[in-house]
Amino acid sequence: MNANRVEIHASRIKHGMLGIACIYVAYLGWHVWQYPGDAATLGVMMMAVGAICTVGMFWMGFATAPALVIDASGIQCRRPNFGLIPWSAIQGIGLGRANLQRNALIIAYDPDALPPEQVERMKREVGSMLMSPNIARYQGKMAGFPTVVVSTALLAVRPAELERILTENVHYEDRK
Repeated sequence: MNANRVEIHASRIKHGMLGIACIYVAYLGWHVWQYPGDAATLGVMMMAVGAICTVGMFWMGFATAPALVIDASGIQCRRPNFGLIPWSAIQGIGLGRANLQRNALIIAYDPDALPPEQVERMKREVGSMLMSPNIARYQGKMAGFPTVVVSTALLAVRPAELERILTENVHYEDRK
């Protein structure tokens, strides 16, 4: 990692805590499975969901690839997987508050400056925009440019630190 490249990884502690909660759901499912009748089916489903979520949480938490990379070429996001958003395509960036997720990195982009397949992939990730009217207000300020929302809840950096990193590394002067 050179001085111009900032890699932000997923938080192992946060993913680990969620993984432990998923283990607890599987454990409760095992206890519910002990009861005869319909409760046994519910117990099996709880064990399956708990086990799948546990594996997912630990998999994401201990992944070696960074979740977010900020460098001279742009912002590369892997959760959700938007790929590289070059600085020439970024029209605005900010850290906003959301209802169901405390903070979210909001990036406004120019769809004409990106490959069509990447724009389609980014358009499919609209569920997180429904989480907060603050995000809708931010989107309204971006002069009609579409936005993508990156949850910062499970990153290994605090929102204030992420805001500092963005302030130091945003390269708007490199735009066309």
